[in-house]
Amino acid sequence: MANVKTLSSGHLHRSFDERLKIQLKNQSAKCKIEEVTAAKRQFHIFDISFLTFAFLRVPLLCLFLAALLWPGALCAEVVWQRKTLPGPNSGNQQTACVVADIDKDGINDFVVTERTKTPSVVWYKHNGNGWDMKVIDETPLKPEAGGEACDIDRDGDLDVIFGQDASGNNIWWWENPYPTFSKPWVRRCIKNSGANKHHDQTVGDFDGDGQVELVSWNQGAKALLLYEIPSNPRAGESWTSATIYTWSSGLEREGFPSIPVDIDLDGKVDIVGGGRWFKHLGETKYAENVIDANMAFTQCAAGQLIKGGRPEVVFSPGDMDGDAKLYEWKENEWMPRKLRYVVHGHTCEVRDIDGDGNLDIFIGEMGNPGAGDNAKTYIWYGDGKGGFTETVASHGQGIHEGKLADLDGDGDLDILMKPYSHKAPRVDVLLNTGTGKASEGQWRVLFDGADLSKWRSDAGGLPSPNWVIENGALARKPGAGMIWTKERFGDFALDLEFKTEGNSGVFIRTDNPKDCVQTGLEMQVYQRVESPNKYSCGAVYDALAPSKEMTRDGQWNHATITAVGNKINIVLNGQQIIDMDLNRWTEPGRNPDAEKSKNKFSAALKDFKREGHIGFQDHGANVWFRNVRIKPL
Repeated sequence: MANVKTLSSGHLHRSFDERLKIQLKNQSAKCKIEEVTAAKRQFHIFDISFLTFAFLRVPLLCLFLAALLWPGALCAEVVWQRKTLPGPNSGNQQTACVVADIDKDGINDFVVTERTKTPSVVWYKHNGNGWDMKVIDETPLKPEAGGEACDIDRDGDLDVIFGQDASGNNIWWWENPYPTFSKPWVRRCIKNSGANKHHDQTVGDFDGDGQVELVSWNQGAKALLLYEIPSNPRAGESWTSATIYTWSSGLEREGFPSIPVDIDLDGKVDIVGGGRWFKHLGETKYAENVIDANMAFTQCAAGQLIKGGRPEVVFSPGDMDGDAKLYEWKENEWMPRKLRYVVHGHTCEVRDIDGDGNLDIFIGEMGNPGAGDNAKTYIWYGDGKGGFTETVASHGQGIHEGKLADLDGDGDLDILMKPYSHKAPRVDVLLNTGTGKASEGQWRVLFDGADLSKWRSDAGGLPSPNWVIENGALARKPGAGMIWTKERFGDFALDLEFKTEGNSGVFIRTDNPKDCVQTGLEMQVYQRVESPNKYSCGAVYDALAPSKEMTRDGQWNHATITAVGNKINIVLNGQQIIDMDLNRWTEPGRNPDAEKSKNKFSAALKDFKREGHIGFQDHGANVWFRNVRIKPL
């Protein structure tokens, strides 16, 4: 049975908490131990005097509480199934770990490095039942913890980046040979001079110019370095860096969120790490903003854990022991909140693990150095209001640079457990068997206000950095292009909110994202018009006009698109506006109305595929989407 602890925004009443622990202890033998189990329950903590009164005066409440604490009632809702894989080589210093869809098959792969043996860099590909290991670099190298994936050469596939440890001054990138993996990965230079050690990298459009930058800590120089990706990164020359922050004494700085966030909600993602965040001022100038100076030597994550206001920040002591804390921006200062004491908590991420629309916190302890066989991996399930339920997803195996990602392609988040040296060489994957696309009739979150891991570009790579997250909404910036779900959907109910200043669209069942108009259906997103038509908001674009104009200009609009077989139904702001039978569209280029009006489709809509990707359109206007979820039917 997993350990459970509830943190609320108020205080904890310990007498009830102790009773809860006793109940959990008594149940532990009854829950599955072979599979790593996590219990998720949100308890309302009452004072013992109130409980006494309730048991005396309110029999129904007594029965409710008795049922809540009945042995077996707290067994896990989320079950983690462990898969143990071989490590990258025979060495036991597995330093870095990066998740990326290397081969563009729609399923995340992952890259692991090791610095004492060869091969030094490998990647793992899911084969349907397990994972096949493939070599990126057989050369003896000494990569440090950190790393990133980015389309460095702008060819539509993801390349990988790693920095050297304290033994040298290199940062490298490897060119992805997709689609011909019989060809070698070519290692190229980013940095080969100056000071040593590069623990952690991140990429993002931090200056708002529409192009991603690379940022790396350089501990030997006591500096934070920023690199613009050169126009010809294959040239073989080292890149030009700008030093945007330095320190002179004290603990080393390290750590970046795996997903950059916009801390001050100005429309640009910000650099977070080393107990600080850095605001872009112009060109290569960034202002240091201290969150907690004592959290310099930490791993970190950020996201909208508490809905409304700025994103929250989490720091976890990575290469030392101490309190992991959550920081909330309140009354113009960062207010800390202790999560728990951790031992070398070198894994820290924020994601919606249970798919309830609220972000959760993921922190894991190292084993060696660290907590040894007592190492634990924690998940705090959030309620979006500041309440968290602490659970233990794994106990007994150290984790270092762990990641949350959909590793088996079933639509939910799994755990990648790479240890540094504890029981190495090995890599563990904890598969989330509690949610996923196999569960029809249940809502699944596609965009939770912080995470774009379920989305891709037209070419199949990472979404454009010009799709940015602003106050929990997905916002289009100039040059963003289309953004698509990695997964395909057939029969479903799609529920979302949008706000627009002009032309955009929601595509469904799109077979080929590069030819979306001719292979998918579009619900038009537009501003309010006087008379509904085939191009107004809520229309099935160029095919069927909405029955009523329900658009709210300058406000959030709520749309639900239901697709079942040949039937398409759209409800906008509480009013059904589309009831469409695709089988009536029997001719290419023609609609089945009285006028036999023309459309632009080269095939009859009845012959369009009835499953495909979901996408949001960039048509040159500002548009925002939020609360995006889907229910397979």
